[in-house]
Amino acid sequence: MELIPLYLIYLFVVIAVCIRITMDTESPSKALAYIIVVVMFPLIGIIFYFSVGVNYRKKKLYGKKLIHDHKAFPELERQTAEYSKSELEFQRENLSYFFHWRYIQAREDYPAITIQLFC
Repeated sequence: MELIPLYLIYLFVVIAVCIRITMDTESPSKALAYIIVVVMFPLIGIIFYFSVGVNYRKKKLYGKKLIHDHKAFPELERQTAEYSKSELEFQRENLSYFFHWRYIQAREDYPAITIQLFC
């Protein structure tokens, strides 16, 4: 009975590591190779992946860059949010005009309405 919980823990760890491999590895062939190693040799494969497969230096540098950008460019973030909001409003207006136009075209008395609208 004690083997069942240990087997479930083992299975959970292997699945979690495989998910981490698929999320972190850019190349599908490298990801598949790491997954095969982890599934075939779980303990050795997990140790191998976390020691060789993860580029810790790249993650650390990228994290520092994000922190620096967040501190150095708060105005850029505000402008980006403002632009996104205005662009969303513009797209909504265009869609409402489009659907209104499609509604007018679908009516039976389409030419009479068009003449009234555009004259």
